[in-house]
Amino acid sequence: MSNLSDIKLRKLNSLSNQGGFWYITKQNLVFRDLCFMAKILDDWNDRPEENYESFFNNHKILPEYGELGASTAHRATKNCEYLGLIRPSERYSAQNLTPFYFALKDLCKGDFDRLSLYPNIINKQLERIFIDSSLNALYTSQIKICPFMFLFKILLLIGDITNSYKITTQEFKLFVATAQTWKDYFAVVESIIRYRNDTDFKSASDANFSKVSDVRYNILAQNHSQLEVTSTEIAIKQGNEKNIRRKVAEYELNDTLQNAKDIFSAIFVLNNPLQQIFYGAPGTGKSYTIDKYTTPDNSIRTTFHPDSDYSTFVGCYKPQKEGDKITYGFSSQAFTKAYVAAWKNKESAYYLVIEEINRGNCAQIFGDIFQLLDRDDDGCSKYMISPDDDLRKHLKLEFYNYDIADPKVKSGEILKLPSNLHIWATMNTSDQSLFPIDSAFKRRWNWKYMPIKDASKELEANGKKPFFVIKEEFKWWEFIEKINERILSATHSEDKQLGYWFTKGDDTGKIDVDTFVSKVVYYLWNDVFKDYGRSKHSPFVEGFHFHDFFDEKGDAIETKAIAFIESILELNSNSPSDGAQA
Repeated sequence: MSNLSDIKLRKLNSLSNQGGFWYITKQNLVFRDLCFMAKILDDWNDRPEENYESFFNNHKILPEYGELGASTAHRATKNCEYLGLIRPSERYSAQNLTPFYFALKDLCKGDFDRLSLYPNIINKQLERIFIDSSLNALYTSQIKICPFMFLFKILLLIGDITNSYKITTQEFKLFVATAQTWKDYFAVVESIIRYRNDTDFKSASDANFSKVSDVRYNILAQNHSQLEVTSTEIAIKQGNEKNIRRKVAEYELNDTLQNAKDIFSAIFVLNNPLQQIFYGAPGTGKSYTIDKYTTPDNSIRTTFHPDSDYSTFVGCYKPQKEGDKITYGFSSQAFTKAYVAAWKNKESAYYLVIEEINRGNCAQIFGDIFQLLDRDDDGCSKYMISPDDDLRKHLKLEFYNYDIADPKVKSGEILKLPSNLHIWATMNTSDQSLFPIDSAFKRRWNWKYMPIKDASKELEANGKKPFFVIKEEFKWWEFIEKINERILSATHSEDKQLGYWFTKGDDTGKIDVDTFVSKVVYYLWNDVFKDYGRSKHSPFVEGFHFHDFFDEKGDAIETKAIAFIESILELNSNSPSDGAQA
């Protein structure tokens, strides 16, 4: 046996003898079953006078809990802790079910058989589990490794070397599940490759196999929809290599190697509306709010306008240049790009963001896609539609190497929105007359009103300065409050009022005179008070005409802008007189 083989085996013996491998109790590890086991504890909490073990044994055989077989109360509880369904405790009477459990229960309406509809949620929960190198220290400060991310890393490296993204169960137990820290991955891969090619090493390692027989993370991995796990092998399912590689890269880049993730909290995607329109006055932070939940990697953005139609939203067959040749092919647009990305990444929420949705003719733009907006309880489209031949061929090609359970979706024969595709939109109430949205379309969306509010504290919390206009003494929020009072008094409508984000200050918070006049004053003159020139509430009855704000070169006059601001903030003696004209 080589010296290297001898060193590896001695390390393996040392780890095995001290229990330094990944361990889960000998227990049913089906995610759905463990959720039902947690539900027994949930029901027992209403009757704590009963003995918990007796209660568990009496209820695990009932159909409403899925007939959980030989499961025992103690082992079931410990594994529910591993999966974040129960917070760890020494006493049954002190067991606390987690927000994650209640989020799942709410989503499934108490029937965890429905979890098969949400593989992305199960995947995410498994990927948040952390352990350390000792048997029962899952939640200690010594956390060292995320087992699923570590397994992904090994499978990817082995695949890159051998062109086969899989390892045997024995290789997993001998080498992967004896790792103690993330940085051990290179040694693990080295050992697996040597094990496969060194007969002496393989024989000696096999003799130690029984010492790690209690490792059961390979069985837990059967719950992950992107892995193929049998009694002899663990592999990345074909077509999922890119998704797995992205997860590992994000994990490494986000500096989470030494920090435990909170597996007890509810997953954000559970509570996100699938179709939502953020509406309110201009500048109330509609797009800003969406930006908090989206990134360039999990969203596609588009903006509707009067010339938008089905082809600019979905796509069409058009000429394309390939080198020096002109060919014809399907050119996908925002909807199709988001649709494809969501189906390819079912484990993550994906967003199609539509800015200014009411600036386009929604009936014309959505066409037959309108029918897909009816969602079932599982979040997928209740009714499907058949795409035209060009789109069908495009989808078939896009999905060719991806694992999509519905063969009709995979082949492009039908269109069906997946449960992770969110369609969010913004709408300025001041523009709602452009293309009115009919009631049938409105019923298929959640509506989120964005009120006008002071964002100064939010800016300060993020280390930024609140906005001011030209001079620091002219606070932007104070100006907004005063001008909005006049807008409401003159128009009797909130639609034309200004939100805090109507315009933005620079790094110092300053809104300069050019920005103020060209954006704010022009909006007030042209879009708000144009038809209210005789109202005593119009700021332009006090001797201000729009052309007065510019010199002969067309540059904004700062003194005029300051006088205008002072009149709004009532910092001078001028007061509006009823009946005056602009």
